[in-house]
Amino acid sequence: MTVTVERARELTGGTLLALLGGGAALKALTSQHIGTPANMGPGFFPVVLGICLALCGLGVAAAALGKSLDQAAVPRVNVRAVALVTLSVALFALTIRPLGMVPAAFLLVLTAGFADPRTKPLTLVLLAGGLAAISWLVFIVALGMPLRAFAF
Repeated sequence: MTVTVERARELTGGTLLALLGGGAALKALTSQHIGTPANMGPGFFPVVLGICLALCGLGVAAAALGKSLDQAAVPRVNVRAVALVTLSVALFALTIRPLGMVPAAFLLVLTAGFADPRTKPLTLVLLAGGLAAISWLVFIVALGMPLRAFAF
């Protein structure tokens, strides 16, 4: 197998991410109380993040191993998608307190949905409404988080 510079970079980066994530998860597992999903300890979140980082690193490394030489071209960045998804997260952070969880989640999905120009407005509004309702059910009703559904 011929190794290109980009393939070697991706393989090295993926391996380092996997090692870093695995090390962080192992450190949190051995030094902090983990708890349960219902009663999380201080080590629960670092373990989950470490495992997620390790899995992402393994995915990057596996993709680098499976990439053929003609696929080594750098893909174009969709600036519209990156900007709208970033804007949607910022909009959520700015609106969750003054408007509440449901309107903030609705605006998040609606704004991020415009990243794909093929999405129809009615579909986007229905998706945003459904996901806002699901977020209310999960975070406020089921988990009992101290968030206001509507602040107005």
